[in-house]
Amino acid sequence: MDAHLPAHDTGELAKNGLQSGAKSFYAWGSSLVHGYKWAVDYAGGLTLFGMIADSLAAAINMTECAVALYEAVCRAPQGEHDETKSYVPARLEPTIAQWTGLYR
Repeated sequence: MDAHLPAHDTGELAKNGLQSGAKSFYAWGSSLVHGYKWAVDYAGGLTLFGMIADSLAAAINMTECAVALYEAVCRAPQGEHDETKSYVPARLEPTIAQWTGLYR
């Protein structure tokens, strides 16, 4: 994903990339699921909320990119889009159009 930034990115992925957010999401998500007590103690109170927010942002970015990639593959090779049958948010359309070109 970092090599083909989504067109709908507002600068967050361009600045930080998806890889670092995904690693953070996995590490903190795993620690909270498997050992919540030590994660809270380690994070030191309010610091944990920022880490959780970063993890949620990474999850949302990954989900948006997965939806855009799925749509891009489904629409190739024609790249046609019937807006009356689509439930994809309009802001993802530029990314889908860009990535559809990769599969033609």
